[in-house]
Amino acid sequence: MAEAPQKPSPPSGTSKPSVESPDQTYYTWSTFFNILLGQAGDEEINKYLNVRDTLNEESDCKRCEKWRDWAFQSSML
Repeated sequence: MAEAPQKPSPPSGTSKPSVESPDQTYYTWSTFFNILLGQAGDEEINKYLNVRDTLNEESDCKRCEKWRDWAFQSSML
């Protein structure tokens, strides 16, 4: 019996999106508007804010360090 042809594997460095993870843009905006409209529960609000804080941690730290350095330089005048 002949073997079934194998499906080609995807190129390295690419992966299929997970079915479990929602589209990040949709999740962000839909959750944000649910919070604004008062339709989100406390648990959903806390989960959203924790995820947002984790995703923005690096850029937030860089911004704080930039303003800290500016404040130190300006205070030495």
